[in-house]
Amino acid sequence: MNIRIVLFVLGKLAQACGLALMIPFVVALFYGETSIVAFLVAIVISLLIGRLLMWQGHRPTDSLTVREGVAITALGWIMVTFLGMVPYATSGYLSVLDGVFECISGLSGTGATVIDDIEAMPASLVLWRALTHWFGGLGIIVIFIAVFPQFGKGIVHMFNAESTGPRSDRALPRIKEMAKALFT
Repeated sequence: MNIRIVLFVLGKLAQACGLALMIPFVVALFYGETSIVAFLVAIVISLLIGRLLMWQGHRPTDSLTVREGVAITALGWIMVTFLGMVPYATSGYLSVLDGVFECISGLSGTGATVIDDIEAMPASLVLWRALTHWFGGLGIIVIFIAVFPQFGKGIVHMFNAESTGPRSDRALPRIKEMAKALFT
């Protein structure tokens, strides 16, 4: 397994998370909410971590191996969970542990929550919560496959690590098209 390739791909994923955080940041700016700083901190952290990982990593020249695909999927879920928790914790509406729980429940698609009064939260945090549920429903790795298709045939390993249930080999050549259709 080439760890530098894993670091590069994780860096791309962290930067994608930072870009996704810009959507509720714009909402916070529009409504003049106090969560502006929380989203700004989360965006800066995501983009810096992404840049650091990409700097330490190496762009894949061949397709990803099975080990690299599984490592990217597992580490990607963990990294995005902690990056997605930052707005909850830095805004002061949730503790770090509750923010991690809220982000995991969104990204896993379970829908569980620790928020007592969701109407008391700023609209930008509610939007971020909804976006994590949307990303979780689509599968963050499926989105990654649609957004970053340059990783070639190795995306099959990421897709296999992400998906559950019986697989049909006939669907694998159309992963990119399927991911783009789901994202759209």
